[in-house]
Amino acid sequence: MNFSRDFSDFLFTHFAKGKVRQACTASLIAIGQKKITVKDMCNLLRNHNMPEPFTPGSAPMERICMHAGGLISSQTTGSMVAVLRKKLPPLVYFTATAAPCVSFFKPHILTEGQKKFNSTTMEVIGNDGTIDLYGNAKGLYDPATLWWKGEEIHRRIILNYATLSPFVQTERDVMEEKMFAEFEETWQKGLIKNAQKLCQKYRRTFIDRQNEFVDLIKKKAENTKNEVPAWYRLYWKRMNRKANFPFP
Repeated sequence: MNFSRDFSDFLFTHFAKGKVRQACTASLIAIGQKKITVKDMCNLLRNHNMPEPFTPGSAPMERICMHAGGLISSQTTGSMVAVLRKKLPPLVYFTATAAPCVSFFKPHILTEGQKKFNSTTMEVIGNDGTIDLYGNAKGLYDPATLWWKGEEIHRRIILNYATLSPFVQTERDVMEEKMFAEFEETWQKGLIKNAQKLCQKYRRTFIDRQNEFVDLIKKKAENTKNEVPAWYRLYWKRMNRKANFPFP
């Protein structure tokens, strides 16, 4: 099977810009071939394939970290990095929020027979046994879910990315760096119970800080002039209205 030949469609493939994104990720991985770390992969998923601060609404389908807006666009709604090592349980980092460029990657260890993470008050267990670790986010705004709490940040920052994103990214990067160093050393030594406790610690720390970022970005956005075109603001205004999201 030739995946590209068998599953490509001229119009869809062209406008989806998959080849552009593939070339971007391949080049970024090649640059770090000596040793690719979790931090490298997180940064790759946050990449906008253009100089930062990037311009929202400009060629949205060419971004690895996608932000919707425009005639043809899509949105990164969640991101994940998995680390697999022999004789160790899988280590998985995921955002549970959209827009990894302004999100935390939260650590999780998956062990055999595991039924609960005991990490958040948002955790919901479905009738079929499935676990929504950070709440069951759907199409309408629900502040009881982590995903929609993330949108409180994302949907404000996207209108003033250059000005507002550093208020999240600078501190987040420092917090994640500390987490990677402490947590992965413990996991690699096979101290799984200790690593699970660190998982819970950092998940709660990141969620608490994200909630504080919500309040911070709300205040900063009130005094910041929109940096995007009128059509882009109208697009997100329509999306917010559709989701009953409390932001103009």
